[in-house]
Amino acid sequence: MEGWPCGCELRDWAHLLPADVVHLISEKLKSITDYVRFRAVCSPWRSASLPKPSHFPPQLPWLMIPYEPWCSDSDDGTRLFYDLFESKMRKLLLPETIGHMCSASYCGWLLLVETKGTEVFLLNPLTRARVDLPSFTTPVRYLKGKSSAPCYDARWVFGYNFVITRVTFSADLTDPNCLIMVFVERCWGLFCCRVGDPCWTMVNIRPSNALTGDAAFYNGCFYLFSKGVMYITEFNKPEKLVTCFLEDKL
Repeated sequence: MEGWPCGCELRDWAHLLPADVVHLISEKLKSITDYVRFRAVCSPWRSASLPKPSHFPPQLPWLMIPYEPWCSDSDDGTRLFYDLFESKMRKLLLPETIGHMCSASYCGWLLLVETKGTEVFLLNPLTRARVDLPSFTTPVRYLKGKSSAPCYDARWVFGYNFVITRVTFSADLTDPNCLIMVFVERCWGLFCCRVGDPCWTMVNIRPSNALTGDAAFYNGCFYLFSKGVMYITEFNKPEKLVTCFLEDKL
C-alpha cells in the first residue's frame, strides 16, 4: 500500500485489542454520546462493552425535534436531537419512525404509534432495541370489580389518531413483571400492559379532563396527577384506586 514500507500490510488495529482491555476502556467513558460512538467502531468492541452500562454519572437528556409522521413519501427516517451535554444537534437515522408519531418518552425509550393505532412499540434510538406493545385496534380488557371476570370491549376501537401524553414503567423492560402504563388523551384514561400481552387493560382512573400533569411509578404504586387530583393505583392490583384531592395552598 502506498506510504507503507515494502512487505508491510495495513492492519485493523481495532480488532487487535483484547476484549478485557476494550471493556476497561469502555468503563472510563462518562458520556453516553462517546459510549455509543465507542460501541459503533466494530462488532468486537460492541461485544466487549455492555449495552446498558451502569457506571455513567447522571446524564442530561437529548431533546427530540418534532417531525411530521404523515409525510412518509419524502421521509428517510432521519431524526434530529439536541444534545444538552455538548450543546450540539445530533442526527440519527431511525427508519422505524417513518409513518409513526412519537407520543411520549421514558428512560431513553420513545413510544411510537402508527397514526391509526394499528402498531404501537417502544424504541431505544441509540441501541435500536424495539419492544412491541398491543395495538389500539384490539378490544381493551376492563376490570369489573373483585368477583367478576375481566371483559373485553370493542368500543375501544375508534379508528383514528391516538395521542399518548405520558408513559411510565414499573421496572426495567427486561423484567418479565414490568408493567407499562400509558395515558391516552382521546379516552382520558390510564391503560397498562406487560410485554407480550395481547391487549391493553384499562385502569380505573378516569380524570375529569385530559390535561395530565405527570405520571410516575414509586414504591409499588402508579401515580397520575391531573388538575389538582392525584390518582394512585397499586402495581399488582390496578383495579384498586385511591383518589386524593390536593388543596391549593398558594
